[in-house]
Amino acid sequence: MKLEVERALAARPGAVSIRATGVYGRAPGAAEHKWSGLFVDYLAGRPVTPRRATEIHGADLAAAILRLLERPDVAGPLNASDLDLDRHDLLAAVRGRAGGPPPPPRAEGPPPSVMATDRLAALGWRAGGQARLTAFLDAEFASRSGIPAG
Repeated sequence: MKLEVERALAARPGAVSIRATGVYGRAPGAAEHKWSGLFVDYLAGRPVTPRRATEIHGADLAAAILRLLERPDVAGPLNASDLDLDRHDLLAAVRGRAGGPPPPPRAEGPPPSVMATDRLAALGWRAGGQARLTAFLDAEFASRSGIPAG
């Protein structure tokens, strides 16, 4: 379906679209985020499946969209992505903040496809990288309010 929508947009002169990878972060006013259940399971000692994926913080995706709204001359599909993140590393960072068991093993197999973000970068956009992920995790575990009871 995504491909069909992109093709339909591509047929319209001046249309623009953003392909985004997995989006993490807490939406304003939201009680949970995409990893809430994962963190609960991990901290409770339940098995966690190894996985590796590309991720972008919601604020970085919003910044990319705002950048495009300022540039009506830009058309076509653009990619928004940031980190190649293995659950092993994510949960090791959680462990460093909240304790917990050893993280799961690293995901096996080929790395995820990393989308080129050079078109957005040429417009002055930059994702927050590891610093943004670190700030997100620090905020989530500052008072343990980011972890729902489970």
